[in-house]
Amino acid sequence: MSVTLSHSQHLLSDYIWKYRVIAYTLSTNETATFAEQLVRLEAEIIERDVRFVALDQIVSSSKALHLDLSPSEKQRLYRSLKPSGNGTELILIGKDGGIKLRENQSELTPFFAIIDQMPMRRSEINRR
Repeated sequence: MSVTLSHSQHLLSDYIWKYRVIAYTLSTNETATFAEQLVRLEAEIIERDVRFVALDQIVSSSKALHLDLSPSEKQRLYRSLKPSGNGTELILIGKDGGIKLRENQSELTPFFAIIDQMPMRRSEINRR
């Protein structure tokens, strides 16, 4: 007998080598600005193979850019990443699963600059 996982029961490890992940927590006053960025920068996000994981509340306007992790996997990720809990924090996880950058702000541009310097990203650019 085989067990089929429903769409909402994925683990972060299912996405290793597929996506760069930005896990985030947002303060209430930054939610709208962050949601606007996801819409405005969608092409750049997709081009860099970036997906998001909300460690608290998902930004509803951008569900397609978010990974659908199981609730237990989100809890495990939260415990593993240990976000500060003091409002906004974005954590970049590379395609290899390693933490590459932590910032206590919601601006995505610095994350793109770091991603674009990564050897794997440079290789992706050269192949395109």
